[in-house]
Amino acid sequence: MQIREVMTDRVQQFGPEANLAAVIEIMGNNDCDELLIVEDGRLVGVVTQRDICLALGTRNCAARDVVVRDVGITVVQTCDPGDDIYVAMDFMRTTRVRIVPVVDKKGMLQGSVTLSDLVHRIEREPGATLWEKLVETLTVIGGYPIGKLAAEIETKLARTAA
Repeated sequence: MQIREVMTDRVQQFGPEANLAAVIEIMGNNDCDELLIVEDGRLVGVVTQRDICLALGTRNCAARDVVVRDVGITVVQTCDPGDDIYVAMDFMRTTRVRIVPVVDKKGMLQGSVTLSDLVHRIEREPGATLWEKLVETLTVIGGYPIGKLAAEIETKLARTAA
């Protein structure tokens, strides 16, 4: 299964000159931990809640006075829409991230693939290998109620197999 089959093509993004107050508002309104930084259609970085907390916790200034360019991560691992979904899961597991930006050969942002995208896909197309990799990825990254999620997905897989 390819990334293009599970990715979200409408992602929350903003430019590098956005201030942290605006970014925090977007994160809060969209229940997300990470947002993509895009300039002229090209992915130039990612900013996380942790980046924001560290920036504001170590500076004596308001969120509206700090721009994303000074805070975000500029070296970002990406995947191609034609990559296999296991590429994204392996990256998530090894780097403990929940979102992988998807860019084309020219570096233009096409969307993103998230753990949520993968969980939703496994609900539609169950398979033992995919299930095992997803549980492994969720376990490594943490922050998810793995036992409850595993039980829910196993129930759905059992119903589909019956």
